[in-house]
Amino acid sequence: MIRIPLLFFLFSLTALGIPAQPVFHALQPKKTAGYFALAPADTTKGLILLTTGPGQSPEELLRDSAFTSLASRSGMVLIAVPNPGGLLLTPLSFSFLNEVLDHAQSTFKIPPGSLAIGGFGPGGIIALQYAEECWAGAQFYPNRPRAVFAVDTPVDLIEWWNSCSRDLERNSSPEALAEAGYWKSVLESELGGTPDTLQTVYEKRSPFVANDDKIGKEQYLLGPGLRLYYSGHLQEQLGSRDRDLYDLPVTPASALLKMLLQNGHTNADIRFTQAPTALGWGIAEKQDCIHWIVSTITGSAPRE
Repeated sequence: MIRIPLLFFLFSLTALGIPAQPVFHALQPKKTAGYFALAPADTTKGLILLTTGPGQSPEELLRDSAFTSLASRSGMVLIAVPNPGGLLLTPLSFSFLNEVLDHAQSTFKIPPGSLAIGGFGPGGIIALQYAEECWAGAQFYPNRPRAVFAVDTPVDLIEWWNSCSRDLERNSSPEALAEAGYWKSVLESELGGTPDTLQTVYEKRSPFVANDDKIGKEQYLLGPGLRLYYSGHLQEQLGSRDRDLYDLPVTPASALLKMLLQNGHTNADIRFTQAPTALGWGIAEKQDCIHWIVSTITGSAPRE
């Protein structure tokens, strides 16, 4: 049996653009709080923070070999944090993310103004909320995100709750029932009830309110670049889950994009995907996302 020395093996992976295993970085010595990171072998152009939602782990996000290798070849440090305590951003989780980013910027010598943030499914809500909070107090957060992305993420909490409620009423499939029941319960638990009696609370905590014809907190997404990805498999939703466009998160997301574009945003876009993978996230979308992030934070396209 031929044995390949470990260092040679790791060097080979790096040469192919495949990063090594993620490394845990504690925020303080002998502390458990911290983040997982994958760093490129050569010049560092920037940093991408991946946020997790309930049921997601940072290790899971960093096991996506296609996305991590694309990021590595493009000079991007990838970091992922454990879920900071719930579905939505809180003052405590906001402070935690700030501490993580300060530590990562110092550790990996990230160029100023080179931060991107993103999440998948409900995990993208915290990414959007974090960007809004940073840009709302821009003078206090010089390292605020310059690029924000989310994949199949609900942007309006009331519309999401309504969609879950309709799924439960339709009773169309076991999968739809389980998914709707879980997220409806999470929303009601975290926000203290339903939008019927707590509409103001839902609107205050939501990244965007689709039925408001005036710009709200989404005004703070006018600063960073924004790219949203949603599955284009409408026929599958119409069939097996008895859903139409009014039930899908892309509908309020399109209203968000319209509001931003009407108010002068020049780098905001929705991408519809056809990839037959979880969250509609295929190789083409991953490559598109990495290229967009690098061009947004550096002003130039990454090398292939």
